[in-house]
Amino acid sequence: MKKRGINKKEFKLLGHHIFSLGLVLVLFFTLYNPTRLTSGAGTILLLLGVVVGLFDIPKERGHNFILAIIGIMIVSGVVNFLAIAYPIGSATIGIYIKALLGNLSVFLSSAVVILALKVIYRNYLVGK
Repeated sequence: MKKRGINKKEFKLLGHHIFSLGLVLVLFFTLYNPTRLTSGAGTILLLLGVVVGLFDIPKERGHNFILAIIGIMIVSGVVNFLAIAYPIGSATIGIYIKALLGNLSVFLSSAVVILALKVIYRNYLVGK
């Protein structure tokens, strides 16, 4: 009798698809409304980030992923500060860059939280 259910390879593939979907949605939400992220769109991005954190990142690459996302969040904060402190006159590209980095930070922040908790838990188990 054949086993039913999802194996590990299918989980990993699901995580890759969810990550790709999240990136497409980040781009869509940025182009659709670059001035603000609606609560529904933000909730969708956060939930997709949780799924990515749970299924997509293997433990060998977890630290690199966390470091890369923290870098994106820092750049997003700097761009946000510079956009407020030094507004660029008629160049609307700055609005889209700011929105893209902000939406990307929303999507990946929940993935980083989940991944960081998994790393902490693994380190706790090693210490026992």
